[in-house]
Amino acid sequence: MVLPAHLPRVTEIMEPLDKEPGTKKIGVEITEIFEYNPVNIYVRQIIRRKYACNQGVLIADLPSLPIP
Repeated sequence: MVLPAHLPRVTEIMEPLDKEPGTKKIGVEITEIFEYNPVNIYVRQIIRRKYACNQGVLIADLPSLPIP
């Protein structure tokens, strides 16, 4: 589902915890979640950077979410 473009975005950038020196960034995974508080409605945008390393592709884990 695509969330409306007119809603403001609150961006979080996540890095893998076990990133080794010499890894090369190869892209990002973007997860958008509809969020609200009593004052605002917004889209929480979680950007997880992807890296190529000797073991394959390394990407940060998503934070825990109330609904997977």
